[in-house]
Amino acid sequence: MLGRASSSSPEVSASTWAIEAVGVPDTFELCADLIRPGGRVANVGVHGKCATLHLERLWTRDVTITTGLVDTRTIPTLPR
Repeated sequence: MLGRASSSSPEVSASTWAIEAVGVPDTFELCADLIRPGGRVANVGVHGKCATLHLERLWTRDVTITTGLVDTRTIPTLPR
């Protein structure tokens, strides 16, 4: 799930926030790639395999990544 998408070109889209809920490496890495500077990634998927965190791409973008299990009470807090 992506929130508030913006685009500087038709081919590239960035998002203010993304929720990874599938729990596979490809979706986590996709969320991290699509997040814009200052954005947030909420990782709630239960992962059974390692996912790569590409710090070489993220460290200059001031991205926040949160993790944890959620329930219906905590879902609205994910984009914050």
